[in-house]
Amino acid sequence: MPLKKTVTIREIAKLADVSTATVSLVLNGKKGVSDETRERILKLMQEHNYVNKKAAGAEPQTQVCLLKYVSHGLVAEINQVGLAAIVDQIMSTCSDRNISLLVHSVDAQNVQAVLSQLKQSKTQGVLFLGTELEPARERLLLDLDMPVVSVDNAVALLEISSITVNNRKAVYDAVGHLYELGHRKIGYLRSSVPSANFTERSQGFYGAMMEYQLEPLKPVLISPTLNGATFATQLWLSRLPTLDDLPTAFFADNDCIAIAAVKAFQEYGLVVPHDISVVGVGDLSFSSLLTPPLTTVHVPYGEIGRNAVELLMERIQRPQDAPKTVLVHGRLTVRGSTAPARAR
Repeated sequence: MPLKKTVTIREIAKLADVSTATVSLVLNGKKGVSDETRERILKLMQEHNYVNKKAAGAEPQTQVCLLKYVSHGLVAEINQVGLAAIVDQIMSTCSDRNISLLVHSVDAQNVQAVLSQLKQSKTQGVLFLGTELEPARERLLLDLDMPVVSVDNAVALLEISSITVNNRKAVYDAVGHLYELGHRKIGYLRSSVPSANFTERSQGFYGAMMEYQLEPLKPVLISPTLNGATFATQLWLSRLPTLDDLPTAFFADNDCIAIAAVKAFQEYGLVVPHDISVVGVGDLSFSSLLTPPLTTVHVPYGEIGRNAVELLMERIQRPQDAPKTVLVHGRLTVRGSTAPARAR
């Protein structure tokens, strides 16, 4: 009789309809999981011949640390789902590869102390989730003296491996989509809160406008949160001299800004996309539920997490190789918030 095929922690999580982080809690006997869920997961492991390598006595070959950096917290808050998908996939991939993973949250006040402690530990590599990492603090990563991969931040001026979405290509695709629809007066809803991704999207926007020989308009600075972006868009609309000054389409730095802008436009009496088209970046879970559904660039956050682990293992195993910058491509998802431009 053939042996049952073993399954991975990711497959167990899918069968149990929980995150891989929840399965990891069960595997390690930690709190935070209800008795009912714990029992269901354990039963599935038994039924599907899941092998817990740690329990079987196999020592992890590598110990790595995931540091989740938070500065102001705004970008992390609005993209909780995306960042959670990155973390979830990192945990799942480490578990599948029998890599011991430590997870810590750090901020501007304690990051230097935590990095110093890591240098004295058995940690062999660091995954640094630096979505909100300020440029002035990037060089701290050079002091670790061990393999480091910056996640969701390209840290382009440092000799450190990194992985993030190809922001410039994402914006180029979004602007190109609007151009193909006949839009020539394209506005920019730009985040007022800085981050590496937003900076790259800004560069991508102006590069795309130049490529299509379009005159860039003055950007509308918007808070990247739903409430803040709604208020800022309403304020900007109230100061417009006439509707003739309104662009026929807008690119927004993220889905939160785009969704808030659609709401503000509708409250102002504009019909999206009949009067104005809007496109964002991120593809948040509720973007498709908007009325109309939001055209956006889907970011494969799970792929970023999985490939981040692979990239770190490469650095650990071949430290003599040159650092790599990996850009994961997004995918333009056309929905109902964009339409051909209308003459005014």
